[in-house]
Amino acid sequence: IVSTLVAATIVHPVAILCTVFRLGYRYTRLRFWWDDLLAGLSMALDVVCLVSIWILTDSSSVGPVHQPRKALVVAYWFASIAFTSVLWSARLSILYSVMRITPSTMMLRRVMYAMAVSFGLMYISIIIQKVYMCAHHGKWETTHILQCHLGNGIAITELTTDCISDIILVAIPWGLLLRIRLPKAHRKLLLTIFSASIVTTAVSIPHAVFVLGPEGLLSDITAHVEAGVSLIVANLLVILTYIYKVIKH
Repeated sequence: IVSTLVAATIVHPVAILCTVFRLGYRYTRLRFWWDDLLAGLSMALDVVCLVSIWILTDSSSVGPVHQPRKALVVAYWFASIAFTSVLWSARLSILYSVMRITPSTMMLRRVMYAMAVSFGLMYISIIIQKVYMCAHHGKWETTHILQCHLGNGIAITELTTDCISDIILVAIPWGLLLRIRLPKAHRKLLLTIFSASIVTTAVSIPHAVFVLGPEGLLSDITAHVEAGVSLIVANLLVILTYIYKVIKH
Protein backbone atom coordinates (compact mmCIF):
# COMPACT_ATOMS: atom_id res chain seq x y z
CA ILE A 1 0.00 0.00 0.00
CA VAL A 2 2.74 2.44 0.98
CA SER A 3 4.73 1.67 -2.20
CA THR A 4 1.68 2.31 -4.37
CA LEU A 5 0.97 5.60 -2.58
CA VAL A 6 4.56 6.78 -2.95
CA ALA A 7 4.70 5.86 -6.66
CA ALA A 8 1.38 7.56 -7.38
CA THR A 9 2.20 10.67 -5.33
CA ILE A 10 5.45 11.15 -7.26
CA VAL A 11 4.49 10.39 -10.86
CA HIS A 12 0.96 11.85 -11.03
CA PRO A 13 1.78 15.37 -9.71
CA VAL A 14 4.73 15.58 -12.11
CA ALA A 15 2.46 14.61 -15.01
CA ILE A 16 -0.21 17.09 -13.91
CA LEU A 17 2.29 19.96 -13.57
CA CYS A 18 3.74 19.20 -17.02
CA THR A 19 0.25 19.34 -18.51
CA VAL A 20 -0.64 22.60 -16.74
CA PHE A 21 2.53 24.16 -18.19
CA ARG A 22 1.72 22.79 -21.65
CA LEU A 23 -1.85 24.09 -21.65
CA GLY A 24 -0.83 27.50 -20.33
CA TYR A 25 1.95 27.82 -22.89
CA ARG A 26 -0.22 26.82 -25.82
CA TYR A 27 -3.13 29.00 -24.71
CA THR A 28 -1.03 32.14 -24.28
CA ARG A 29 0.51 31.61 -27.72
CA LEU A 30 -2.95 31.07 -29.26
CA ARG A 31 -1.96 27.64 -30.56
CA PHE A 32 -4.49 25.55 -28.66
CA TRP A 33 -5.63 22.50 -30.70
CA TRP A 34 -7.10 19.01 -30.34
CA ASP A 35 -3.86 17.53 -29.02
CA ASP A 36 -3.94 20.06 -26.17
CA LEU A 37 -7.60 19.34 -25.44
CA LEU A 38 -6.83 15.61 -25.21
CA ALA A 39 -3.87 16.34 -22.94
CA GLY A 40 -6.18 18.38 -20.71
CA LEU A 41 -8.67 15.51 -20.60
CA SER A 42 -5.88 13.11 -19.71
CA MET A 43 -4.75 15.46 -16.92
CA ALA A 44 -8.28 15.63 -15.45
CA LEU A 45 -8.46 11.83 -15.44
CA ASP A 46 -5.00 11.71 -13.89
CA VAL A 47 -6.28 13.84 -11.01
CA VAL A 48 -9.03 11.23 -10.55
CA CYS A 49 -6.33 8.54 -10.42
CA LEU A 50 -4.39 10.43 -7.77
CA VAL A 51 -7.39 11.16 -5.55
CA SER A 52 -8.61 7.57 -5.89
CA ILE A 53 -5.28 6.10 -4.81
CA TRP A 54 -5.16 8.43 -1.80
CA ILE A 55 -8.58 7.13 -0.76
CA LEU A 56 -7.63 3.50 -1.47
CA THR A 57 -4.47 3.70 0.62
CA ASP A 58 -6.33 5.19 3.58
CA SER A 59 -5.62 2.80 6.44
CA SER A 60 -4.38 2.78 10.02
CA SER A 61 -0.79 2.54 8.76
CA VAL A 62 -1.04 5.15 6.00
CA GLY A 63 -3.99 7.52 6.21
CA PRO A 64 -5.92 9.16 9.05
CA VAL A 65 -9.33 9.49 7.37
CA HIS A 66 -10.49 5.85 7.64
CA GLN A 67 -12.92 5.78 4.74
CA PRO A 68 -15.85 3.31 4.85
CA ARG A 69 -15.57 0.14 2.80
CA LYS A 70 -18.05 1.36 0.20
CA ALA A 71 -15.94 4.47 -0.46
CA LEU A 72 -12.87 2.28 -1.01
CA VAL A 73 -14.72 0.11 -3.54
CA VAL A 74 -15.95 3.19 -5.42
CA ALA A 75 -12.41 4.62 -5.40
CA TYR A 76 -11.06 1.34 -6.82
CA TRP A 77 -13.55 1.50 -9.70
CA PHE A 78 -12.63 5.12 -10.43
CA ALA A 79 -8.90 4.33 -10.32
CA SER A 80 -9.27 1.31 -12.61
CA ILE A 81 -11.30 3.15 -15.26
CA ALA A 82 -9.31 6.39 -15.00
CA PHE A 83 -5.98 4.57 -15.45
CA THR A 84 -7.01 3.16 -18.83
CA SER A 85 -8.58 6.49 -19.82
CA VAL A 86 -5.42 8.47 -18.97
CA LEU A 87 -3.34 6.07 -21.01
CA TRP A 88 -5.41 6.21 -24.19
CA SER A 89 -6.19 9.94 -24.10
CA ALA A 90 -2.44 10.58 -23.76
CA ARG A 91 -1.77 8.34 -26.77
CA LEU A 92 -4.42 10.17 -28.78
CA SER A 93 -2.79 13.47 -27.79
CA ILE A 94 0.54 12.23 -29.15
CA LEU A 95 -1.14 11.06 -32.38
CA TYR A 96 -2.83 14.43 -32.87
CA SER A 97 0.49 16.18 -32.20
CA VAL A 98 1.91 14.37 -35.23
CA MET A 99 -1.24 15.12 -37.21
CA ARG A 100 -0.80 18.78 -36.36
CA ILE A 101 2.41 19.09 -38.36
CA THR A 102 1.37 16.72 -41.17
CA PRO A 103 0.30 18.49 -44.40
CA SER A 104 -3.46 18.21 -44.92
CA THR A 105 -2.92 17.02 -48.50
CA MET A 106 -1.03 13.90 -47.46
CA MET A 107 -2.76 10.51 -47.43
CA LEU A 108 -0.91 9.83 -44.16
CA ARG A 109 -3.10 12.40 -42.43
CA ARG A 110 -6.21 10.40 -43.37
CA VAL A 111 -4.49 7.27 -42.12
CA MET A 112 -3.91 9.00 -38.80
CA TYR A 113 -7.61 9.80 -38.49
CA ALA A 114 -8.30 6.09 -39.02
CA MET A 115 -5.70 5.25 -36.37
CA ALA A 116 -7.41 7.64 -33.95
CA VAL A 117 -10.66 5.72 -34.45
CA SER A 118 -8.84 2.42 -33.89
CA PHE A 119 -7.34 3.80 -30.65
CA GLY A 120 -10.84 4.66 -29.49
CA LEU A 121 -12.10 1.16 -30.30
CA MET A 122 -9.21 -0.48 -28.46
CA TYR A 123 -9.88 1.72 -25.43
CA ILE A 124 -13.58 0.82 -25.40
CA SER A 125 -12.83 -2.90 -25.71
CA ILE A 126 -10.52 -2.82 -22.68
CA ILE A 127 -13.01 -0.83 -20.58
CA ILE A 128 -15.83 -3.26 -21.43
CA GLN A 129 -13.68 -6.26 -20.49
CA LYS A 130 -12.58 -4.65 -17.21
CA VAL A 131 -16.09 -3.68 -16.17
CA TYR A 132 -17.50 -7.10 -17.05
CA MET A 133 -14.75 -9.00 -15.25
CA CYS A 134 -14.87 -6.96 -12.04
CA ALA A 135 -18.68 -6.68 -11.97
CA HIS A 136 -19.25 -10.37 -12.80
CA HIS A 137 -16.76 -11.57 -10.18
CA GLY A 138 -17.70 -9.25 -7.33
CA LYS A 139 -16.17 -11.29 -4.50
CA TRP A 140 -13.04 -9.11 -4.59
CA GLU A 141 -15.11 -6.26 -3.10
CA THR A 142 -15.34 -8.15 0.21
CA THR A 143 -11.71 -9.31 0.44
CA HIS A 144 -9.24 -7.74 2.87
CA ILE A 145 -7.13 -6.32 0.02
CA LEU A 146 -9.19 -4.72 -2.73
CA GLN A 147 -7.87 -6.26 -5.92
CA CYS A 148 -9.91 -7.30 -8.94
CA HIS A 149 -7.82 -9.97 -10.64
CA LEU A 150 -8.34 -9.26 -14.32
CA GLY A 151 -6.93 -12.56 -15.53
CA ASN A 152 -4.84 -13.55 -18.51
CA GLY A 153 -7.42 -12.54 -21.12
CA ILE A 154 -7.43 -8.85 -20.23
CA ALA A 155 -3.67 -8.83 -19.60
CA ILE A 156 -3.06 -10.21 -23.08
CA THR A 157 -5.51 -7.69 -24.55
CA GLU A 158 -3.75 -4.82 -22.76
CA LEU A 159 -0.31 -5.99 -23.84
CA THR A 160 -1.46 -6.48 -27.45
CA THR A 161 -3.18 -3.11 -27.73
CA ASP A 162 -0.24 -1.40 -25.99
CA CYS A 163 2.19 -2.86 -28.50
CA ILE A 164 -0.03 -2.07 -31.50
CA SER A 165 -0.62 1.53 -30.44
CA ASP A 166 3.03 2.13 -29.57
CA ILE A 167 4.18 0.63 -32.87
CA ILE A 168 1.80 3.02 -34.64
CA LEU A 169 3.13 5.98 -32.66
CA VAL A 170 6.68 4.97 -33.61
CA ALA A 171 5.98 4.12 -37.26
CA ILE A 172 3.98 7.22 -38.21
CA PRO A 173 6.60 9.82 -37.15
CA TRP A 174 9.34 7.71 -38.70
CA GLY A 175 7.41 7.40 -41.96
CA LEU A 176 6.77 11.14 -42.00
CA LEU A 177 10.47 11.84 -41.51
CA LEU A 178 11.36 9.63 -44.46
CA ARG A 179 8.67 10.81 -46.87
CA ILE A 180 8.73 14.60 -46.67
CA ARG A 181 11.11 17.41 -45.91
CA LEU A 182 10.16 19.26 -42.77
CA PRO A 183 11.56 22.31 -40.98
CA LYS A 184 14.32 21.47 -38.53
CA ALA A 185 12.07 22.17 -35.53
CA HIS A 186 9.40 19.78 -36.82
CA ARG A 187 11.95 17.06 -37.45
CA LYS A 188 13.14 17.35 -33.86
CA LEU A 189 9.54 17.07 -32.67
CA LEU A 190 9.04 13.88 -34.67
CA LEU A 191 12.27 12.39 -33.34
CA THR A 192 11.06 13.20 -29.82
CA ILE A 193 7.76 11.42 -30.49
CA PHE A 194 9.64 8.46 -31.95
CA SER A 195 11.88 8.14 -28.90
CA ALA A 196 9.11 8.81 -26.37
CA SER A 197 6.86 6.11 -27.81
CA ILE A 198 9.60 3.57 -27.17
CA VAL A 199 9.69 4.72 -23.53
CA THR A 200 5.93 4.18 -23.10
CA THR A 201 6.27 0.66 -24.51
CA ALA A 202 9.07 -0.10 -22.06
CA VAL A 203 6.79 0.97 -19.20
CA SER A 204 3.66 -0.85 -20.42
CA ILE A 205 5.30 -4.28 -20.73
CA PRO A 206 6.08 -4.69 -16.97
CA HIS A 207 2.50 -3.72 -16.13
CA ALA A 208 1.09 -6.43 -18.40
CA VAL A 209 3.54 -8.97 -16.93
CA PHE A 210 2.39 -8.18 -13.37
CA VAL A 211 -1.28 -8.39 -14.41
CA LEU A 212 -0.51 -11.85 -15.77
CA GLY A 213 1.01 -12.84 -12.40
CA PRO A 214 -0.86 -14.93 -9.85
CA GLU A 215 -1.57 -12.07 -7.44
CA GLY A 216 -1.45 -8.97 -9.60
CA LEU A 217 -0.66 -6.75 -6.61
CA LEU A 218 2.34 -5.06 -8.22
CA SER A 219 0.14 -4.20 -11.19
CA ASP A 220 -1.28 -1.32 -9.12
CA ILE A 221 2.13 0.33 -8.88
CA THR A 222 3.02 -0.24 -12.54
CA ALA A 223 -0.43 1.02 -13.60
CA HIS A 224 0.12 4.39 -11.93
CA VAL A 225 3.66 4.64 -13.29
CA GLU A 226 2.48 3.77 -16.81
CA ALA A 227 -0.38 6.30 -16.72
CA GLY A 228 1.81 9.09 -15.35
CA VAL A 229 4.70 8.44 -17.72
CA SER A 230 2.34 8.34 -20.72
CA LEU A 231 0.98 11.78 -19.84
CA ILE A 232 4.48 13.16 -19.23
CA VAL A 233 5.59 11.80 -22.61
CA ALA A 234 2.59 13.42 -24.31
CA ASN A 235 3.71 16.78 -22.91
CA LEU A 236 7.41 16.38 -23.69
CA LEU A 237 6.91 17.71 -27.21
CA VAL A 238 5.71 21.10 -26.00
CA ILE A 239 8.10 21.30 -23.05
CA LEU A 240 11.18 20.46 -25.13
CA THR A 241 10.10 22.94 -27.81
CA TYR A 242 9.87 25.65 -25.16
CA ILE A 243 13.28 24.75 -23.71
CA TYR A 244 14.80 24.73 -27.21
CA LYS A 245 13.45 28.22 -27.92
CA VAL A 246 14.70 29.56 -24.57
CA ILE A 247 18.20 28.17 -25.17
CA LYS A 248 18.24 29.38 -28.78
CA HIS A 249 17.38 32.94 -27.77
